[in-house]
Amino acid sequence: KEWDANVWSWNSGISWDENLSYTFNTKQFEVANLGTAPIDPRESELKITVKGSFPNGVTIRNNTTGETYQFTKPLVSGDTLLIDGINTTVNGINRFTDTNKRLLTLSGGLNAIEILEDGLSSISFDFRYLYL
Repeated sequence: KEWDANVWSWNSGISWDENLSYTFNTKQFEVANLGTAPIDPRESELKITVKGSFPNGVTIRNNTTGETYQFTKPLVSGDTLLIDGINTTVNGINRFTDTNKRLLTLSGGLNAIEILEDGLSSISFDFRYLYL
């Protein structure tokens, strides 16, 4: 690791040897929220970007919080589903009405996330750690 990488600051609860990833291509994975406060998209920044082919829509479950987000319409290869705070778009077009009207939050620590359907190319999480 490089000392001058300027990616993480010391004293943020992050180990020097920890390799954190926020982009995944498997159906089950863990997202680390290393802050002390939960991430709630109604109050703080959270972007989830999903790419893949889902003929019957896609369901994302946070098994840690018990929350489930569903996009109920088909997605084809090349589509980008973006959950940006409380907004849902596909390829830049508002599609909130095609969801189950639920949001995902991230608790502090590790969050066990699961994609229930096959067809995932990638999913990424973009948020800031928050501290109380």
